[in-house]
Amino acid sequence: MTKCTQINLWLFGALFILSTGCVDDQAVSQDEQNENQVGGSFTGGDEAGSNFDQDRDVDHSLSHDQTVGSEDMGQQAIDLGSNEEDLGEVEPFDMSSSDMSDLIEPDMNDLLSDLDGDGFSPQQGDCDDFDPQAFPGNLSPSSGRDYDCDGRVDYMGTVRMIVDDRVKSFCVNNETIAGECVEDSDCPQPGLPIDSWTDRRSETYEVIFHGGKNVVALHGMDTGGVISGAAMWINVAGRILPSRGTGLSEVDDTGWRYDPLPDEEGKYGWCEPYFADDQWAPAIRAGELFDQAWLHSPSDLYGYPVEWIWDQTPTNLQDAYFRFSFFLPLEAAPSETI
Repeated sequence: MTKCTQINLWLFGALFILSTGCVDDQAVSQDEQNENQVGGSFTGGDEAGSNFDQDRDVDHSLSHDQTVGSEDMGQQAIDLGSNEEDLGEVEPFDMSSSDMSDLIEPDMNDLLSDLDGDGFSPQQGDCDDFDPQAFPGNLSPSSGRDYDCDGRVDYMGTVRMIVDDRVKSFCVNNETIAGECVEDSDCPQPGLPIDSWTDRRSETYEVIFHGGKNVVALHGMDTGGVISGAAMWINVAGRILPSRGTGLSEVDDTGWRYDPLPDEEGKYGWCEPYFADDQWAPAIRAGELFDQAWLHSPSDLYGYPVEWIWDQTPTNLQDAYFRFSFFLPLEAAPSETI
């Protein structure tokens, strides 16, 4: 007689009918007899007979497993289609959908967005896309930002000066601003020495400084061959930096320097910010601006502690080379978010 076993399993609202197989009673009885015989051979039979019985038992077991396996193949039945309203229909994912393409290929308009409306995006070189006054190639300087995106914070400044007698060369950060071109400097507009003494008024120059070290450099010349001096102030980043000298017996507390040997070589690069001027002497104070110490005191320099400075060198007093260096913040002020 053949006995069959099945298991009913409910899963996700569907009935799964599983069969564990069918077994013939006669086959089971024969297996039990074989097992008894094998057991007897271990207790009393010879060694060769017991080995033969084990081999025969293994062969019979294989035949039995094959029989059961073939019967199982015909008994299994699984119902996956019932109760569809519980599972619902699963829609396949479309890789070509717009949502997926946005993840794979971002919108180029987002990459080229111009938040501040200055015509440049960050991908086009805009160094501050929240500041409409900062973009590559900007020709309208403004202070406290990298207005032209050249990697340097810029500061608009004003330099006002009077020189006895002429401004032979005036340069800022190795760029000639007025007069003759300084050797190996940027010189966009070559010119001639400027008469600064005749009209008793100061010259005014609008210049651009940068974050970090800056230098203002002046070559003054006295046409009478006597002595040359200067008075000036620098207005930048909310500060006034007046010309200041020191007395012969006073402590050196001024940043203004002059070359004590104007006729000698060694001034190559003298208007660069990092020119080594440690051999230059502190500028000498000739007197306060308002006390007429230098005969003429332009009124447009009043209001600040400006001093007349000179070199007081025994030889070649008609030429004077002055330098003044100072530092400005490297970081731009935060711009307002649009």
